[in-house]
Order: sequence, then C-alpha cells, then structure tokens
Amino acid sequence: MDDSNLWGDSVDDNKVVLWDHQKNTINQARGALCHGLFHDPGVGKTCTTIQILRELFTQHTKLLKTLIICPPIVLYNWKTEFAKFSKINPESIDVLYGHNAKRVKLLEDKGFFSGAGIPNIFIVNYEGLLMDNVFDNLMAWQPEVVIADELHRCKNPKSKRTKALIKLGDQAKYRYGLTGSPVLNSLMDMFAQIRFLDKGKTLGSNFFSFRARFMFDKNARMPKQRYFPNWVPQQGAETRLSTLISPFTSHVKKEECLDLPPLIEQDIQVEMSPAQAKMYKEMKQDFITWIESQEVVATMALTKLLRLQQMASGFCKTYEGKEIEIEGNPKAEACKELLSDLTEAHKVIVWCAWKANYATLRTICEELKIEYRELHGETPPTKKYQYAEEFCKNPKVRVLISNPRAAGLGINLVEASYSIVYSRTFSLEDEIQGIARNYRSGSEVHQKVTRINLVTKDTVDEIILDKLKKKEKIGDEVLSQITGRLRMELE
Repeated sequence: MDDSNLWGDSVDDNKVVLWDHQKNTINQARGALCHGLFHDPGVGKTCTTIQILRELFTQHTKLLKTLIICPPIVLYNWKTEFAKFSKINPESIDVLYGHNAKRVKLLEDKGFFSGAGIPNIFIVNYEGLLMDNVFDNLMAWQPEVVIADELHRCKNPKSKRTKALIKLGDQAKYRYGLTGSPVLNSLMDMFAQIRFLDKGKTLGSNFFSFRARFMFDKNARMPKQRYFPNWVPQQGAETRLSTLISPFTSHVKKEECLDLPPLIEQDIQVEMSPAQAKMYKEMKQDFITWIESQEVVATMALTKLLRLQQMASGFCKTYEGKEIEIEGNPKAEACKELLSDLTEAHKVIVWCAWKANYATLRTICEELKIEYRELHGETPPTKKYQYAEEFCKNPKVRVLISNPRAAGLGINLVEASYSIVYSRTFSLEDEIQGIARNYRSGSEVHQKVTRINLVTKDTVDEIILDKLKKKEKIGDEVLSQITGRLRMELE
C-alpha cells in the first residue's frame, strides 16, 4: 500500500501555497536532524513545520511517532492546521489534554499500552510533561519526532518543564523548535533551547560552561553586602552565537516577508478620579519608603509596583486579597466610549491583566449590549479554543476580553482590526505576542490595524508603556529608573 497519499507526495502540490521564506526554511531543514524556526509571530511557522513533516514522512514512507508540545490554547489549532495543510488522516492525530487520569485513559483507549492502534501523532501541552504517568508513558513510547511550539517557554534550564522536554528530545531522532522570541530577557535564554534542538552538540550540556563562554558578571566587583549578579553578553557574543547556530536555525522577520497594512499605535491618556488620585499618591509614597529601606533595588519590588498599576486601572486589593473597585474610573469610561464607537464596524480585542478588569469589561459590554467572549485564566480550558473560534467566525461577537497569558500565544485573531490595551503586565513577551495576535498573515483584509493604549496620566502606566515600546525588559536597571522618576514626582 502506498501511504504517501496520507500526507501529499510533495510540498509543491496544489494543497498548499507557500511563501518564499517558508520554502527556504523547508530546504534548510531538509535532511537535518533538528531545526529551530525562529520566525516572528504570524509568518506561518506551523504550516512550515507541517510541510517539513510531510517531506520527512515521505522519506520514511510512513508516519513517524510524532509528539507536539505546545501551549493549551493551540492544542486543537494544531489538529486544524494538519487538516488544512496536509492529507494526514485526522484519526492518526490525538490531543492529549485534561487531568492526569483522563490523559492516561485516552492512551489506554487508543491501545497505547497494548501496542495496538497507537496514533502516530500526539499533541500535548507543556503541563502534561509534569504529569508523571503521562511523561513516563511518552518516554516509553519513544517518539521519533519531537516538536516544541513556543520553545522559549523552556528557556530556563533549571525548570522541570525544560528538563522533561530535553529528556524526550534526547531519545528522538528529529527535533524542531518554534518561537518568535527566542531571546526575551538575556542571551542566556538560548542555552536550553539549543540544548533541546541539537542535544548539546553546539553549546554543550552544561549551562555554567555556556555562561562563562558568552557572558560576564558586570557586578562581580561590587561589595558583598550590596552584590547582586548582573550577567551581560561578552563583546561579540551575539555574533559568535548566531554564527554557531545558523546551520540549524532560520530567522524570519515579519516586515521582510509579509505585505501587511500599517500598524497604527495610539495612546489615549485619561485622568484619575479624585479618589483614585488620593489612593495612588499614598501607595506611591509607601512604595518609595519601602524601596529606600532596602539595600538593593531588586526585582521583588515589582510586586509592589503592580499595586500602583492596579490602582491606575481602577481597583485596589485589600490585605485579605479582595479586589475593590475605586470610586470613579475614567479608564473604564474611555473604554466604554471606544467600544461604543468601534464595534459597529470592527471586531475588537481588549487586553487586560487582572480579574477585576474582566468584571469591569463584562459590565461595559453588557451595558452596551455588545456580544463578547472571554479568553483568560478564568476561562475553562475546554472552552478557550471554542471562544476564540466564535470571536473570529461569529459576526455577532464583536469583543474578546483577553489576557495575554491565555490568548497571547499561537492563535490567529486577524478578524480584529482594533485592539485596546486596558491594562498590561511588565512582560515584554506578553507585549510582543499580544500585538502578533491580530497583526500577522491575514491582516491584509484590513486597510490598517490599530492598537490603542489606554494610559492613566501621571502614573506608572506611562513609564511601563515607554519601556516596553523600546523593548526594554523590566528588570533591576529599568526598575531603578522607574523608582527614580517616582521619587522626583513626590518632591
């Protein structure tokens, strides 16, 4: 029996139309045991990877045992993409999701333990790697291909997730990693990702040896009582590292390969209400007092800085952790006005960071009688993909209330020509991924894509937005700048 009809016998057949950068990546990955697709969000990494697999399966004249590891929100998206870009039988692809016992039961139902009827492709989220029964059985299964989608989620070499991924990758013949942001915090992010891809061939298997080779501690000579490490790249380290990994990685920038409409970024400033301004000033004074009592401005201060951001978005937390809305919230009023104007002609994503914001935005949509969906940490996992689909495909659904941690990775929301950032985290990754949800391939249907930042005037909102626009990580150095500015405001 000729099995090639299961996946299509050529990546050039009329099933898939590929861009030049996708063809180049497929050519580069051909015949290689690993490849890192370090491509900007929205340029078709998933499709490209599926075409690489099609060639691989054709070469072996069968479907190989393939394990795809990805964030929860894109579990079912992968299965959909296989149907769109290949001829693989859907019954050969299974999503492994749910609690530990449910996943093991699925393996049993598929004949996993008996060795009969084992599907050739499993799709599992990263959390599944932390479930002993699931991980042990996947190891025993011995996948021949391991694909890590959003590979940067395994940049910490000490994390259990990263160690599990590397163990699975070490026993596979072929390994592929997909990410639009391989370096978010430091050049050190690269070590674990490359270790997974090439089994330590290029950078070795010891993180500390890698760090000594490419980094140096800028604060090494500080007095012990004030010391905190500050690892920065050695001169020329980025170029040396890029040269070493270039044979098995490809880098694609969105602006180099897509003819996208203009991305318009607009900042709308709102004033604080009197009650809000009073509470914010008191919290700012408390924050500075706390900072000045510490020997070192450390990243622990970010927790206290978050309280200022929360107040700027219109709520505060009690000592018991209860979220209370502050009387009068100009940011909510501004958002209500925007949604009232925009949703008749446009779909809108509203990004926010906290539970209290979800409640505020629900109230706004219900008062305006706008149909909406939600995609955040409180959304049931089984509903996330469904709600994203409904936002995109149901013309009556005009608003998606989203948190970038839940909806900021892997999903396509190009139906939205507008996004409103109601509140944001300090994460540069969240910022980059949030922009990419509706500014990617497919955005050509719009004349422009607009991102509106709601910014509470004279608050930390302004500083954080400025730093993220400059793609600065909010770490010790930037935190020092922020606290310096807050001190000046109090004087």
